[in-house]
Amino acid sequence: MLIFIIRRALLALNLLMSTLDYLLPVLISGSIIVSVMLGLPTEGPLLSQALLAEDLFLSAMIVMMLGSLTLIGNRNADIRRILGYPRPAD
Repeated sequence: MLIFIIRRALLALNLLMSTLDYLLPVLISGSIIVSVMLGLPTEGPLLSQALLAEDLFLSAMIVMMLGSLTLIGNRNADIRRILGYPRPAD
């Protein structure tokens, strides 16, 4: 009975878990405009300076890192979804 309640609670929190995992790249990058205006040391000013200086390797590395963090967040969301609500065997 307790396992059933836990699985249903995880199913109800499915949207929240997915949203939190999609926010993983946002935690690293921050907002570009706010970071540049306030002078915060995040990825935003670094990416904008790399794009203005036409530094292809640095800007590609930042975009690839943010893309890989998105993939990692999606994988974590899928794993949590599988653990929270496994499909019954046919």
